[in-house]
Amino acid sequence: MPLFNRITIIGVGLIGGSLAKDIKKKKLCNKLVGFFRNKHKLDKAIREKIVDIGCPDLRESVKHSDLIILALPVNQIMRVLFEIRNEVNDKTIIMDVGSTKNTITRIADKLGLNFVGTHPVAGSEKKGIDFSTERLFDNSKVIITPTKKTNKKAILKIKALWKKLNANVVVLSPQRHDKILSFTSHLPHLVSFALINSIPSKFLPFGASGLKDTTRIAMSDAEIWSDIFLNNKELLKSLDVLQKELTKMDRLIKINKKSGLVKNLNKAKRKREAID
Repeated sequence: MPLFNRITIIGVGLIGGSLAKDIKKKKLCNKLVGFFRNKHKLDKAIREKIVDIGCPDLRESVKHSDLIILALPVNQIMRVLFEIRNEVNDKTIIMDVGSTKNTITRIADKLGLNFVGTHPVAGSEKKGIDFSTERLFDNSKVIITPTKKTNKKAILKIKALWKKLNANVVVLSPQRHDKILSFTSHLPHLVSFALINSIPSKFLPFGASGLKDTTRIAMSDAEIWSDIFLNNKELLKSLDVLQKELTKMDRLIKINKKSGLVKNLNKAKRKREAID
């Protein structure tokens, strides 16, 4: 039996497209609607049966849907919440998949929306529907970020949706989410961008797999990541921690203290091995 009658996905790209493919395959709704501004992408999604209905009108696309999924960059999520607020009722569940949560959930609460914040910790540096794939969320971690105002029945339905998609659900407050992700996702991306920018272009042909591995995520979309950096002020605190670590390494090299350097590198090695 489907979990929802009609689902609308706004932002049918890498994450939204992957959600659409899995939702369709697992028959988790009776009708799946995709909102597209671009007619070429709309036609492609219909042709490849990624969605049942393609709609170029934002407000029309959400009418009669009992779940609306916002798979957009974080600034666009906040803008769309304002645009669709008069097209939904208190039974319509709105779910996002944004990478920051504190500001988004606060706005949704202020607007009185039946909103459940989620963040699937999955994806890649690529973007767009062409890179969407089935089973992207298998065994991935999905963080649900309810507030005191979040409807408990809505939380249960969204949990059920993600579990049907074979994701491992974790519940955190929006504030806790942003703090953790500032270290585990946002800081690594910032470092990757900064690292590749610090290397003179004429030296890049000498880079081997280590450089490519370390800077792969610097190929991520600049618009998306600038929004994430600006919307998670916890990043400033995690950046302070990194700068202290860099200062420590700088000092150990300057005073030529190999024992201290080896100790620090081994500590890093053990921590890295623990996440494999």
